[in-house]
Amino acid sequence: MTVIEAPSSAPPEATQDSRREPRGLPAVLGSGDHKTIGRVWIGASALFLVLTVVVGVLLGVERITVDELEVLGNDHVLQFFSLYRVGLTFLVVLPFFLGLATAIVPLQVGASSIAFPRAAEAALWTWLGGAVLLLVSYAIDGGPVAAPNLDPESIALGVVGLGLVVLGLLTAIVCVVTTVIALRPVRMSLLQVPPFAWSMLVAGVIWLLSLPVFMAGLVLAYLDLRYGQLLFAQPGELYQRLAWIFAQPQVYAMAIPVLGVAAEIVPVSAGTVQRRRGALWIGISGFGAFAFGAWAQPFYRSQLLTEAAYVGFAFAIGLALLIVLGGVADSARKDRPALRPAFVLSVLALFVLLAAVGAGAAAVIEPFHLLGTSWEVGHLNLVLTASLVGALAALCWWSPKLWGRHVPAPLAYGAGLLLVGGGVVLAAAEGVAGVLDQPAFSFAGFEPRDGVETFNIVAAAGAVLFALGAVLLVLALLRAMVGNDTAEDAQDPWGGQTLEWSAPSPPPVGNFAEPVAEVTSATPLVTNEEGGA
Repeated sequence: MTVIEAPSSAPPEATQDSRREPRGLPAVLGSGDHKTIGRVWIGASALFLVLTVVVGVLLGVERITVDELEVLGNDHVLQFFSLYRVGLTFLVVLPFFLGLATAIVPLQVGASSIAFPRAAEAALWTWLGGAVLLLVSYAIDGGPVAAPNLDPESIALGVVGLGLVVLGLLTAIVCVVTTVIALRPVRMSLLQVPPFAWSMLVAGVIWLLSLPVFMAGLVLAYLDLRYGQLLFAQPGELYQRLAWIFAQPQVYAMAIPVLGVAAEIVPVSAGTVQRRRGALWIGISGFGAFAFGAWAQPFYRSQLLTEAAYVGFAFAIGLALLIVLGGVADSARKDRPALRPAFVLSVLALFVLLAAVGAGAAAVIEPFHLLGTSWEVGHLNLVLTASLVGALAALCWWSPKLWGRHVPAPLAYGAGLLLVGGGVVLAAAEGVAGVLDQPAFSFAGFEPRDGVETFNIVAAAGAVLFALGAVLLVLALLRAMVGNDTAEDAQDPWGGQTLEWSAPSPPPVGNFAEPVAEVTSATPLVTNEEGGA
C-alpha cells in the first residue's frame, strides 16, 4: 500500500481548520457569517429610518390644520399614518436590535457562530424582500390598511409584504434565542450571560409569543381581501384590528433591549461590575412579561380597557422598570462614570422610557379619558424615541467591534440630543392635544378645542427635530461603516468585561482565535471583582 504525502510546497496554513473570510458580494449574499448579516440588518434599518421620519414630518404638518387635509389628502392620510407606525416598528427598531444581536450575541456567549447561520441569512433576505413589497404596496395606493378608495389588490400586496417582514423577524429571533440558550460555553449559566444577551432572550421570547398572533391576523386579512371572505375584518377595519401591536402593553416589547444596552454600558463606564444581577434579571424579565400584549386587543372587547388586568399591566411594568433603573444606578454609584456618548445616551434612553411608562399609566386612568386620543400617539412616540436613542447608544458602544471604528462623538451627541428633544416635544404636544380631546386617528373633521392647533404646530416642530436627529444617526452609522481609519483601541476601547471584547475588531470568521475556555464568572475579563477591569 502506497502512502502519498502532501507536496512540501503546500502552505502550512492551508489546513482544514483555516477559513478565509469571504469578501465582496458573496460575503453579503451568502456567507452565513453572523457579523455580516448583522451589519446588513443595521444598515437597511437605517435607510428605512430616513423614510419613516420624513413620513412623520408630513403627518405633523398635516395635523396643524384640523379643518381640512391639505398635504396628504383624505385618500392617503391613513396610509401615511400606518406607514409611520409600521415602518418605525417593523422596518427600523426591531430589525436594528435583531441585527445588533445577530452580530454581537454570539460573541458575548463565546460562540463561533450564530445558531442556524443559513436560517439567519434567509431571515434577513425574507425581511428585506417583504419590506420592499410593503413599500411598493404603499406606493401603488395599498398597504396593510383598508379604505374604500384603495385598491384591494394593492392592500393584499401590503399584507403579504408585512407578513414576510414578520416571518423574517421571527426566524431571526429564533436564531438569536437559540444562540443564547444552546451555544454558551461550558459552565456559563443564564445568570452569567451579559445583560444585552439576556435582554434579547427576554425580548425574543415575548416577540415569539406575540408576533405569531399578529401574523395570524395578517393571514385572515389576506384571505378576506383575496377571496372575498369575512374571516377577520369588515372593509375599513383592517388597520384598527391590527393596531394592538402599537398600543400598550405590547408597544413596550420593542424597548426591552434598551434595558440590556444600558446595563452593559453603565457598569463598565463606572469602572465597576454589576452587583445584584439576580434583581436586575428579574427587572428585565418582569418588564418583558408585562410587555406581552397579544391578549389585549380592545377592538374585539372594548371593555378590556377598563378591566383590572389591563390597568394592572400598565402600572406593574413601571415597577419592573424601576427595579432595572435601581440596579443600573447601583452599579454607577461607587465612582463617577466616564461621560462617553454611549453612557449619556443610554441613560437618556432609560429616562425617556420611564416617561413613556408614566404616560402609559396615566392613559389607563379612566377619569382622565385619554384612551383613543392623540395622547396614545404621543405615548407611542416616547417609546420609539427611547428605543432609537438606546439603539444609538448601542451603536456607539459596539461600533469598534462591528467595524473597527468609533462613532464620532459630535455626531452621536447631536443625533441623541435632537432625537430626545424632538421626540419629547412631539410626544408632549400630542399628549396635551389629547387632553384637549384630539382623536388619535382623525386628522380633520372634528371640532377642536381652543389651543389644539397651537400644540399641533409644536408637535410638527418636534417631528422636524426628531427627523434631523434620525438623519444625524444615519450619518453617524455611515461614518462608522465607511473609512480606512481603523481605531488603534478597537479591540477593547472601554475596558470591557464580557467575551466580545477579547476577540479582534472586527472579528474574523469563527470569532475567536482559539476555543473559549470555561466561563465561571459573569464578567470573565474582569481581574478585580471589586470593580477593576
